[in-house]
Amino acid sequence: MLYFFAIQDEKKDTTQTKPQEESAKKDADKETEEAALKIQAGFRGYKTRKEVKDQMAKEEKKGEETKVEKKKEEEEEVDIDLNDPEVEQAALKIQAGFKGFQARKEIKDKMEQEGKQAESQESKVDIDFNDPEVEKAATKIQAGFKGYKTRKEMKKEDKE
Repeated sequence: MLYFFAIQDEKKDTTQTKPQEESAKKDADKETEEAALKIQAGFRGYKTRKEVKDQMAKEEKKGEETKVEKKKEEEEEVDIDLNDPEVEQAALKIQAGFKGFQARKEIKDKMEQEGKQAESQESKVDIDFNDPEVEKAATKIQAGFKGYKTRKEMKKEDKE
């Protein structure tokens, strides 16, 4: 689409003849037409660059989506038999390791929170290891633990 802009002279020169006026109008029309063409070309270039940029952004977004889909497909392709005893044992080991990690972390956090309180409480507790009652209590605790350990081993042997 071409738009033509009319340029009007504020001062009319009456000394010009009609052929000169027509020539001046044609020159003005040519200049106006050239200016309009430059503006239109600039706008078309801007519009095209914007469309190309938007298209590239869409393609990049689609590329990222396909990467995510490929990762999902790769994850789904892994075929593990969850009933396999070796897999179960491996899972148990991993779980046990993680539970141990969590427990150690909790203990560390508690120790940090308690801070000096734990140290002051330890210094307040005064145990005489040579006291006969302390020896009896220790023996009782040890006997209970040994019984627990023996019962556990017996159950293990029964299962085999």
